[in-house]
Amino acid sequence: SLQQIEPGLGGYFQFWFEDQVKVWGDRHEREPRVRALMALCSLAHGPLNTEDIQGLAPEVFDSRWAVEETAHDLRRLVIGDGRNQGYIFGHPRLADFVREEKLEDRERIAHEQHFLHYGKRVIEEFQSGQRGKVPEYVVRWHSTHLSETGMPCADFRLFLNAWWCAEWERVDGTPAGFL
Repeated sequence: SLQQIEPGLGGYFQFWFEDQVKVWGDRHEREPRVRALMALCSLAHGPLNTEDIQGLAPEVFDSRWAVEETAHDLRRLVIGDGRNQGYIFGHPRLADFVREEKLEDRERIAHEQHFLHYGKRVIEEFQSGQRGKVPEYVVRWHSTHLSETGMPCADFRLFLNAWWCAEWERVDGTPAGFL
C-alpha cells in the first residue's frame, strides 16, 4: 500500500523493485539484465535502440529477445520499443536516481567505458566498410561521452571529416550538430 512506501523517488523505486522480484518468482536470472538496462538508460543521453543495447552490453544482452524481455520487465519505468523509439526512462529523474543512488562507482565506471568502447568500435567498423551506417545514438552522443570522461582532444579528430558530417545529415536532416 502507499502508506508503506518511503516518501520520495527512492521509496517508490524500492517498492517497485521488491514488487518486480515477486513477479519474477524463481526467475532471478533476469535481475542482472534489469540492472544493466537501468544502468545503460541512466547513463545514456538519449534513447537507446536494441542494437545499441546489444552493442553496449553483449555479454548480458546476447539477443533481441533478451533486450525486449528486459524492457518488458521495466515497462513501468522505461518507455520505447527499441526499434522506432529507443528505450529511455519515462522521467529524467529516474535516470538521475539510478545513476546517483543505485549504481555503485565500479558499475558506473564500467558502463561509461562500455559507451566509449561501443562508439569507438562502430565508428571503426564504419570506416573500414564493415558497417553501412553509424547508429543514431553514436552519431548524436559519442562525442559527449568522450568529453565527459576527459578524453584527449586527439580522440575528437575522427569527427572532423566529410563522412561524419554526412552521418549527421542522415540522422538529423541537417549538418547542424556536426560541430
